[in-house]
Amino acid sequence: MDNAPEEKAAAPAVEQKHYADILRSLMGKTVTVANPESYEDAPIGHTIKVGFYRAKVTGGGLDYLVIMTEYKHAGKTGGVEPVKQFIPFTDVNRVSVLKQEIILHL
Repeated sequence: MDNAPEEKAAAPAVEQKHYADILRSLMGKTVTVANPESYEDAPIGHTIKVGFYRAKVTGGGLDYLVIMTEYKHAGKTGGVEPVKQFIPFTDVNRVSVLKQEIILHL
């Protein structure tokens, strides 16, 4: 007969939060953005493609986040310039929290 104490099943955690509260909790944090419509330089002009980039969540409004990132110019001139992006809460499909990073899936 096994003398081990019987394990009790933990009750599921139900938080009294809205998705917007979770997104607002990211203020001031650096995140990785997984963007299926990333605007990037191309050999001739610009292109839209899947992009992953680091950004800092700097603020927000009632229904959007503000992030700061860098736009990397291609070609000989190269260089980077700061970019402020306004992302509606409805465009954030999922938030993944890993040990070392947080990913915003757009």
